[in-house]
Amino acid sequence: MLRSSRIVRLSWPSRSVSASSLLTLWFHGLKARKLDAYEALDKFVGYLLANGSAPKTVLTYTSAIKGLFRFEDITVDSQKLRDKVELPPKVEVSIDRIPPARECGP
Repeated sequence: MLRSSRIVRLSWPSRSVSASSLLTLWFHGLKARKLDAYEALDKFVGYLLANGSAPKTVLTYTSAIKGLFRFEDITVDSQKLRDKVELPPKVEVSIDRIPPARECGP
């Protein structure tokens, strides 16, 4: 399994690179078969986590990128993706609470 945080530190010492420019470079490399789709996705996940993105945001972006891969005819096997890309766990955050009587009115 690839280690996202280690790859990010080695690949991008500066946080000034935008996510969209990384994706553009990756798609060109993927289409030319010079870059592995799983490694590229793992690096992107590591980049997002290193820059403070929430786990649900990372999972949403990953889902969108998989859709882009399908659109661009870049084959990605789901089982291989789970094995090679280190995704954050799905965490449900609930901020619901019972309001106190003073907030409900008279």
